[in-house]
Amino acid sequence: MILSRKWANDYVDLTDIDNKTFCDEMTLSGSKVEGYEVEGSDIENVVVGQVLSMEKHPDSDHLWVCQVSVGDDQPLQIVTGAQNLKPMDIVPVALVGATVINRKDHKLEKIKKGKLRGVASAGMLCSFDELGLTQNDFPYACADGTGGRLRQDPGHGYSQSHRL
Repeated sequence: MILSRKWANDYVDLTDIDNKTFCDEMTLSGSKVEGYEVEGSDIENVVVGQVLSMEKHPDSDHLWVCQVSVGDDQPLQIVTGAQNLKPMDIVPVALVGATVINRKDHKLEKIKKGKLRGVASAGMLCSFDELGLTQNDFPYACADGTGGRLRQDPGHGYSQSHRL
């Protein structure tokens, strides 16, 4: 059986118990714990951003040059191949230095500042796969994970400086 500590914490206060102690105590109670994992523990420096504007890349028919607000004074310029974006979308943004999952080989990789076909890009718009997530983790998100667009859930706002 898989048990979410977050879910269990709704019924029993587990906030002051570390993972090892929790697992040991569960095993002593008769529910053997064979292991645990912390979702997203490998993902670093990913924030919520908002697409302010989009322009077609001058040297590509499938790339977009986006201006993305992440709560800093100036928006970031990010080049993306996501075709399901529009201005004002709320998106997961991997900042320069972030760690995400490479969709091809499923290994961790660091995001670097660079150029895509000659246009500077200071980060990456992330899909579910690159964050180790699924549609079930964000039911209000776009079903096509390309670009990882999140629609703002009515009644739940996402702060631009919110860390995922």
